[in-house]
Amino acid sequence: MKKNIISVSMILFLLITFGCSKDGNDLMNFNKKEKYIIKVLYESESSFFTNYGSLLSANYPNIEFEVIPFPNTSNLASSEEVQLAYDKIIDEKQPDILFLFPEQLERYGNLGQLYNLDRIITQDNFDIDNMLPAITDYIRSIGSGELYGLTPNFYGMAVYYNKDLFDNYQIPYPTDTMSWKELMSLAQRFSPNSTSSYGIQFGSNNNTLFQLALNIGSNNNLKYLDVQNKKININTSGWKNVFEFVLAAYQTNSIYQSTEKDQLKPGMTYQDHLLANPFITKEVAMTIEGHYFMNDLKLVEELNPESAPNWDIVTLPSTDNVFSSEDSIWIQYVLAINSKSTNTQAAWEIIKYINSEEFTRVTLKSTLNNSLPTRRDSLSDEQHNLDAFYKLKINPYVSKKSLNISSDFFELFNSFASSKINEVYQENISLDEGLASIEQKGQELLSDNLLNK
Repeated sequence: MKKNIISVSMILFLLITFGCSKDGNDLMNFNKKEKYIIKVLYESESSFFTNYGSLLSANYPNIEFEVIPFPNTSNLASSEEVQLAYDKIIDEKQPDILFLFPEQLERYGNLGQLYNLDRIITQDNFDIDNMLPAITDYIRSIGSGELYGLTPNFYGMAVYYNKDLFDNYQIPYPTDTMSWKELMSLAQRFSPNSTSSYGIQFGSNNNTLFQLALNIGSNNNLKYLDVQNKKININTSGWKNVFEFVLAAYQTNSIYQSTEKDQLKPGMTYQDHLLANPFITKEVAMTIEGHYFMNDLKLVEELNPESAPNWDIVTLPSTDNVFSSEDSIWIQYVLAINSKSTNTQAAWEIIKYINSEEFTRVTLKSTLNNSLPTRRDSLSDEQHNLDAFYKLKINPYVSKKSLNISSDFFELFNSFASSKINEVYQENISLDEGLASIEQKGQELLSDNLLNK
């Protein structure tokens, strides 16, 4: 009996030892003299080598990269058909490293097809602390607490403002983490009649009064669609408050509304179009734009220094310093390791390097030029408040699997709601009547477009 106990104990010890070695220690035994072939799932071979591969090959001459392009699916393919195409190519090709969208990271993480990076990050003393916590926390929320990937960059929005216009009219500058109501009140201190400029310009995603109010409400943690209970809730005091201050800003002519002159016309260069931007021409005091707009402003300074605005940025308005809308701060690809990979050591070495300070610094002027590095220390600009992109957090990832609603619903709902809010703006109906009508019609449309009734 004692002999059997010893044998079982020994077997358990060997199993545990082997398991720990495979899950952790083997990953740190990368040998720069050993030859590896690493298969990477990415957009295309050319884009991979442009963005990553050339530098990686120079640093790791012992690694050969085999790029597996994303599946080529029709624009008319459903999300289910696209996902099946990804499943097929991953199952057949078994890439070692996968560049995944958040929804795919959730899917393959739940299926056990991705390697959990927590242990190796600890064992390898990888510097994750200097990566933006908001991003790593968000990625961890995709994996329900497990960290299945890393990303070296992200995308964000901010409020750009013309300091000279504010100074000329002795209006206080916007500040970080203002509320939306405070920002809209500040915008109302400008109008073409009193200051020769509008208060604020919004991007193309806010091209109607309704859509703007909808996005602002989302950032105030308001939900008009209750997926779990299959209900529309927009006729509420919270939503009414948002629509009231958005309507007030429209009624005082403080919001710049795009016209045909703002469109890129045949024969116009990008530079011509940029120099006609209402923020550049000082027609608006503030504009909400992405981080990439900083590159445009620097280009204007080179093309026509006299017309370049004296600008700075502040965070988008938020609730408790948290962005609840993925339109405010978002990620594209997350780099993950296939749990079936036989080259986990080399795969981790590559992901570790792509997310390192060195890689960020080297590529900041090229491949990462149109994104923001998750390592804040890599950016240097003492003239502008770049911390505006790094101050706020993101709400945890919300799975879209439970959203069993036809895409037709959103188009129909937005069209009807926009027309009703326009009636409110034209004072043909009251706001209470408009919201009640939107909620009633929205409920009908939702019932008609549920996929699993």
